Amino acid sequence: VWVLPMATSWPDEGHPNGAWFKGASTSEVVVVSPEPLERLHFNVHSLTDDSELLVDSGVERVLVRFDSEGKRNGAPVDLRVKPVASDLGILPGAGKEHVYRFTLTVSGGIIPARRLPGSRDPRYLGVFLDVTGKGL
Repeated sequence: VWVLPMATSWPDEGHPNGAWFKGASTSEVVVVSPEPLERLHFNVHSLTDDSELLVDSGVERVLVRFDSEGKRNGAPVDLRVKPVASDLGILPGAGKEHVYRFTLTVSGGIIPARRLPGSRDPRYLGVFLDVTGKGL
């Protein structure tokens, strides 16, 4: 289970693969797993080439510069993590829970309605966090 902050992301958009995070923001993301994890794997996307993303688990930091079309269309992140809590009752019926957290800091973003022809999206979009690997 991925727990995303409402103040700096749009998880209620209902995208099946993840959620957009606001530009120029820092967010805390929490992941709850029934199995212990050493690493989290996900992809990040950006609509602009002048933005950077810093992901920090407290164990490892990963910097993504969206300076190529390939990275903007989905840059993989492989992040070492350590548990910060366990057995909080978040996963119904799970015998064991392992809780992990990381911060996601986006340097900038884009308002699609202002810069992309035909777009009416007024949100300030920083990065798309793709937790399934299936993209935007």
